Order: sequence, then structure tokens, then C-alpha cells
Amino acid sequence: CLFTMKNAKILLIEDEEVIRRLVGRLISGMGHELILAGTVRDGLKKIAESESLQLLLTDIRLPDGNGRDLIRAFNQRFPLAPIIVITGSFGIKESLKETPELKVTQCLCKPFDLTEMEKTVCEALGGLPGGQKNER
Repeated sequence: CLFTMKNAKILLIEDEEVIRRLVGRLISGMGHELILAGTVRDGLKKIAESESLQLLLTDIRLPDGNGRDLIRAFNQRFPLAPIIVITGSFGIKESLKETPELKVTQCLCKPFDLTEMEKTVCEALGGLPGGQKNER
């Protein structure tokens, strides 16, 4: 990414090990610090323990609860930080649009490709891939 922050601290909450590893490698390769969690409980703990987070990447359906609880906790602690939801659940994107108080920046549906994920993360952090400046 060009024209975006480097070394952002990003929390990734995903219960699927393969996706967590692939997205984790991508985020680390982009020069960001990654914090991983696989459950709502662990995610809430990481949110509470972190002094600063610049981005939340989270699944909505997790084995021990609903990702919406994570989003609410993240919004309370880091109200200006963007949130990207990654989900394989049909209808979640529309459901999130109906709950604007969650302040979700973007929603990616599984399966997604890593190029799409990289572009989405760049945009959320204030830049665009390929040197195009984000004029928001």
C-alpha cells in the first residue's frame, strides 16, 4: 500500500485456522503488527488489553458467540478505528447495513482472494494499492 500508515496494529479474529494463517501472513507481509484471536472470548480479552488498535478484522459467526459483541466492544474502546467483517454467512452484509451503529467499514464474503483483502485493508487504513491517493 502506498499513502497509508505502516506498522498499524491489527486485530484478526477468525476461528478457521487456514484463513487466520493466510490473512495473518498477508497482513504481516504488508508491514503491520498482527494480534490473533480465534474466539469471541479471546477477542474481547485482546481488545481490553490493547492500548491501541488501528483496525479490526473479524468473522461474525464464531464458535463461542456473535462477532457483533466484538464489534461493539471494539467501537467503544477504539471509536475511530475501521472494522472489516469477513464472513461466509449469507445475508450478513445486508444485516450489517441495517445496524449502522456497529460502524462496519467493509464486509468481505468468503471465499475472497488475498488481493481483495489487501486492497480492503489498504483502503481501511487510508490508502490505495498501486500509488493512487485515497481522497476521502
